Amino acid sequence: MSMGDINKDAGCGCGHHSEDGHGHEHDHDEIEVNFFNYIASMGYQSMIFLGEVPNPITGKVEPNVRQAKFLIDTMLMIREKTRNNLSDPEDQFLAGTLNELQAKYVAVTNGNGSV
Repeated sequence: MSMGDINKDAGCGCGHHSEDGHGHEHDHDEIEVNFFNYIASMGYQSMIFLGEVPNPITGKVEPNVRQAKFLIDTMLMIREKTRNNLSDPEDQFLAGTLNELQAKYVAVTNGNGSV
C-alpha cells in the first residue's frame, strides 16, 4: 500500500466522502511548503506549549514549557545553520518569531504569565 492509497482510503477528513470514497465535492487548498509556513507552524506550536493559545484538538490551555523550549531551541539551531543563506524577509521573520517566543518563554518561566 502506498501513501496515495492510504490518503484515498482515509479521505481528507472534510466529511464530504461517501462510504466508497466517492462524493468529494470540493477541492482543498494545500498548504504551501516553504520556510515561512514552517517557522510559523513551529511558532504556533510553541505558543500552544507556552499556554498562550488553546490546544486546537482539546480546546484547552495545556502548557508544556519543556516542549516549548525544545521548539524554540530548534528554531535557534535553524537560525545558526541557515545564517547568510536566507532572504532578508525570511531572516526577519525568523528573528521576529524568535524574539517574541523568547520573551514569552522568559515571562512564563519567571511566573509572569502572558506577555
